[in-house]
Amino acid sequence: MDEAELRQKVCHAAHQLWMRGLIAGADGLVALELHRRRYIVTPPGRRRINLHPEDLICVDMEGEDLQRDAKLTSEEWAPHRVVFQHTMNALPEDVAKGTNREVKATVLGTPPKLTALLALEPGTTSLRIHAHPPIPVLWPDDATALRTAITKHPLVAIQGLGLLASGPTLGQTLSSLEHAEQAAEIEATLRLLR
Repeated sequence: MDEAELRQKVCHAAHQLWMRGLIAGADGLVALELHRRRYIVTPPGRRRINLHPEDLICVDMEGEDLQRDAKLTSEEWAPHRVVFQHTMNALPEDVAKGTNREVKATVLGTPPKLTALLALEPGTTSLRIHAHPPIPVLWPDDATALRTAITKHPLVAIQGLGLLASGPTLGQTLSSLEHAEQAAEIEATLRLLR
């Protein structure tokens, strides 16, 4: 797939996240691997619903724009960088054993129901919601915990940032975030009915 197609996919993903209420305004970040250590990324400060392919930036592993004079903040890019660094050398046998995962896409979102449930359990290290695998809850500066968590979990909660989804395709990455938000909605409804 060429760069133009990948840019279209990232724009479409950003639009979908906004339309589904999984991000608001310029929140969140969508990243898709272009080549090893090169990523197409939604730019900071731009409303996600209004993005066009030419608005996206191409960054290196450090989050520095390779085509313009822009840079993602370390807070914005750090979780994505940790995931990409840890999984870039995933061997097929590691993936088969479950000791690593193939990741080509990451999405940081703020799904409202998941975020609300997370806020109700401030000290938790694992968010448990209806009919969904537990979601590890981490602190943004704990790269070691993030590396450990993303080995087995396609979705992790990062205190103060949101929910970070990762996967081998952008479609699978978005789906894991959508399924978790739907499970959170069911969980919230069940809590109201108890």
